[in-house]
Amino acid sequence: MLAARCVTPKSPTCVFKLHIACRSMGDKAQSKAIMSAAGVPVVPGYHGKQQDDSRLFQEADQVGFPLLVKAVSGGGGKGMKIAASKPELGHAIDSARREAAASFGDDRLLLERYITRPRHVEVQVMADKHGNAVYLFDRDCSVQRRHQKIIEEAPAPGLNQQFHTEIGEAAVRAAHAVGYESAGTVEFIVDVDTSDFYFMEMNTRLQVEHPVTEAVAGVDLVELQLRVAAGEKLPITQQQLLDRGPLGHSFEARLYAENTRRNFLPGGGKVLRWRTPANAGQFDHQAGIRVDSGVSEGDSVGTNYDPMIAKIITHAEDRETALQLLRQALAETQVAGLSTNLGFLQDLAAHPAFIDLDLDTGFIERHRSTLLGPVKLDPAVAAVAAAVWTKMQAASALADAGISNSSSATGPAAGIMSAWYLADSKRLWHKLTKPLKMKLIEAEQEMDLKVTYISDAEFEVEVAAGETAVPVRYVTLSGDNWSAEVQGRRMTGQALMHAHAGEQVLTLWLNGRSYEFRKSIPVWSKDALAAATHGQLTSPMPGKVVKVLIAEGQSVDKGQALLVIEAMKMEHTLTAHTDGVVEGLQGLHMGTQVEDGQVLLRIAKGQSSEAAGKPIAAAV
Repeated sequence: MLAARCVTPKSPTCVFKLHIACRSMGDKAQSKAIMSAAGVPVVPGYHGKQQDDSRLFQEADQVGFPLLVKAVSGGGGKGMKIAASKPELGHAIDSARREAAASFGDDRLLLERYITRPRHVEVQVMADKHGNAVYLFDRDCSVQRRHQKIIEEAPAPGLNQQFHTEIGEAAVRAAHAVGYESAGTVEFIVDVDTSDFYFMEMNTRLQVEHPVTEAVAGVDLVELQLRVAAGEKLPITQQQLLDRGPLGHSFEARLYAENTRRNFLPGGGKVLRWRTPANAGQFDHQAGIRVDSGVSEGDSVGTNYDPMIAKIITHAEDRETALQLLRQALAETQVAGLSTNLGFLQDLAAHPAFIDLDLDTGFIERHRSTLLGPVKLDPAVAAVAAAVWTKMQAASALADAGISNSSSATGPAAGIMSAWYLADSKRLWHKLTKPLKMKLIEAEQEMDLKVTYISDAEFEVEVAAGETAVPVRYVTLSGDNWSAEVQGRRMTGQALMHAHAGEQVLTLWLNGRSYEFRKSIPVWSKDALAAATHGQLTSPMPGKVVKVLIAEGQSVDKGQALLVIEAMKMEHTLTAHTDGVVEGLQGLHMGTQVEDGQVLLRIAKGQSSEAAGKPIAAAV
């Protein structure tokens, strides 16, 4: 920890100088013992030093199921697993230990009773070297995936003033209990059914979501933290903070490089487009819209670190207005070149249950059918995507040939051959109709379209077999901007086309939403290779193989676990998509680095282990 390195008498002034407090709070087992002694409520559980499996199983029986297995030195959802019943406990312990060791160099675990409907509410505290400590209101961070926060807001909504006071005072007691001096975050689990709150952990630093507190407290927490580290007294008292109260409401949405449709798998890639709201501030706690990020267009996002690439923050006089501003800011943000959760954030911010304060950490699972259910694409969007795709391909082909996309072409396009360079595809006795097979990535939906060329700026697109073609007229391209009239509606937006992993990718922006379409790039003799590529298992992300659960030639059943891949310190299990026999596993072993889309193995048609009556081979 940083604190452990800033303790020598000759060291320069350190923001986290009290290493004992930092170490105590960084160790979740020790911190809970300290909090209990200070009168801060803690969740029942086991926080002991004995870490052998038999002791953990014994303590789990005492705590009861469901329970949470957590890394003692953990954070950010890493090294945290839920065991709903005793048969799940062994796998939860093993997986949590591996993640904890990989992320923190410490594989110790603790067990806690799992509150079935919890809210995650945390309190920002600031303490100086003169014995003063204040709480700067609270935050709700309940909307999470994989135990990591997605949208945070301050103050925590829907709770009465007595609750705000009691949880704030408990957080200050926690800071005093360890002699803390700096900015810190005291995190609590709140039981929705009873409104009781329990200490979860204290982060001895500023949190990712500190901008929402800066907005409602009206202070620059980074500056205040540095002044406290320099020995200054806190410039504001608790009573002064309470007298002026929270200044409106603030939201923060975390923009992650991940695939929400593949269980939020982290990813990476080159940032080909990066646009944020034109009026957004950066690292400015007084801004109505604020975007904090270190990402720029052209950067490459890897998988060795947390997948968060930006924070989008809004602040207004009340929750409703701040949420409207958040939806606007998300609509004005454009990213291409890698998968992100931007569309998912937009769906969350517009979800009726989120608006109505139906908040707890199970929000996403409870509303999975509406947040991650089947996507029905508007036929008008599919039609305009086909028209823009066709126009961009034609423009690209002409550009590659050094020819202007114009009916009045000169140079190589002039004279008797000029007709061959026109993009209107005129025919003497019929119209040209071509198939266009695309995949809408958001829904993993294959689309078989038929595009009829009327002229360079007019098309008819059959979106579904047997349905009336959608007319798309007055199609224009200017740089990355496009416009068209679809079924009498005028549409405008932006588009970007690029190649990735053997596919052409079109990202289309329309009305504040983005749509990504992909089409395989034709490869010579691809059809001849179809049989050889049947049953391939490809990596859904870049990462490292940490466990191989099967062997070459082994029979497997559909749904059987095959490999475990680690990306951004999180483990992801890949399973068989069909019954068959494993082939092509040679060269794949623990520690192998794999790329997004890389073929890992094949499952050839054959008898499954169950059908063959053979035992599953031991893990290797």
